[in-house]
Amino acid sequence: MLSKNKFYFITLILIFLLFSCNKKKSDDISLSTEEINAFFTANYFEIPPENIQFKNLKFFHIQTKLDTALKDRTADIIILNFWATWCRPCLVEMPEMDKLQKVFDKEKLEIIAVNYGDTKERVESFQKKYNYFFTMGIADQDEIKQAFPVKGLPTTFVLTKKGQILARLVGPAKWNDQGFINFFKKLHTFIRGD
Repeated sequence: MLSKNKFYFITLILIFLLFSCNKKKSDDISLSTEEINAFFTANYFEIPPENIQFKNLKFFHIQTKLDTALKDRTADIIILNFWATWCRPCLVEMPEMDKLQKVFDKEKLEIIAVNYGDTKERVESFQKKYNYFFTMGIADQDEIKQAFPVKGLPTTFVLTKKGQILARLVGPAKWNDQGFINFFKKLHTFIRGD
């Protein structure tokens, strides 16, 4: 027969093991489609119908001085931002975008800011002055209009490498907010299926 002390000791160990095995990790970063849409909606993004694919957009990469296209980008998440040098809200959000890009490896998340309406020389001068880390580009306005419904500046699309449009935001955002950083980390894991 077990003594009372041994019985209590074994019971405590079993209770501890039971709760420690069932305890959810505090760093659990799982995410559902409903949670993704809820985050976007709470932050004033528009959610398109499911499985809307983006059209390929060719653009000139200001930093590398090379022509490229959205479909050539390798990041799992692409934040595609349309902006102009005369757009005050665009200029206000750019430092936030730059900080967000520095949090992520460009293979995981790439911010691409495509200018809407300025000359190539003006955009190159702008990039030289501010030296942003995220990708700066310029594209033909007619091609932009055919590929993406830009309804004011800034307009930002969240895309996946597989071509899906997840959300659109018209207006600026606090991209470096901890809530956005945490969300994009979770979204990356969701998209990768890790």
